[in-house]
Amino acid sequence: MKPLINVGLMSGLVLAMSLLTGCASTYSSHVTTVNQLPTNFAEKTYQIDLAKEQAETPEFIHAAEDVRVRLAELGFNEVKQDAAPSLKIALGLNTRPSDTEIISPYGSMRFVMTPYGTIIPVSGFMTTRLYSPYLRMPYRRFYSRWYDPFYSPFYFGRHVDPFYSPYAVRQYYTHELNLAIVEASSNKPIYQVSARAEKSDPEIDQQIPFLVESALRNFPAKTGKEWVVLKLEK
Repeated sequence: MKPLINVGLMSGLVLAMSLLTGCASTYSSHVTTVNQLPTNFAEKTYQIDLAKEQAETPEFIHAAEDVRVRLAELGFNEVKQDAAPSLKIALGLNTRPSDTEIISPYGSMRFVMTPYGTIIPVSGFMTTRLYSPYLRMPYRRFYSRWYDPFYSPFYFGRHVDPFYSPYAVRQYYTHELNLAIVEASSNKPIYQVSARAEKSDPEIDQQIPFLVESALRNFPAKTGKEWVVLKLEK
């Protein structure tokens, strides 16, 4: 019996360790591609074409460096400014407010606001309270004093609590990276890709490495739209 118990304990330990060490989160983005690469596409010398204001912006500098690293992995060669490349790389970054999520004890709902100020629900639901909070959580009044000195089982009591809010509002932001490969001779775009992700962080800088990886992960991708999911080891 003891050997069986030991085997069971070891199996449980190995499973727990594998769950802890192998736990990974994901980064999802929506990628749109327009592929017009010529069939004889072989010349891969390029320069990154940034406007003056872009070249002085930390986010664009960060994005350009990440794009250089990824293009080098794909066999592209960057040439000096006084040389004549066959390709030019154009970059674009954009952040804009997206949905607003309202979370309450009775459900959550996400809203989007139009440019005209109209609020439109897009997902979720919220229900009204149909019964007394005294009946909803009668047991809480016995131990709530240990962690919530302002708790009241009555409806009016919750509104006099200066530290309690029944609602939480979370604002989301859409971060987007646009990349275009342009023929230097004709100034014609031959490959355009955009990666877009929605996050609660309003700053795009932390999203740039993932957006670059998502945009160029399947290069050269077919024309169309797809979800790209990156596995992030914790």
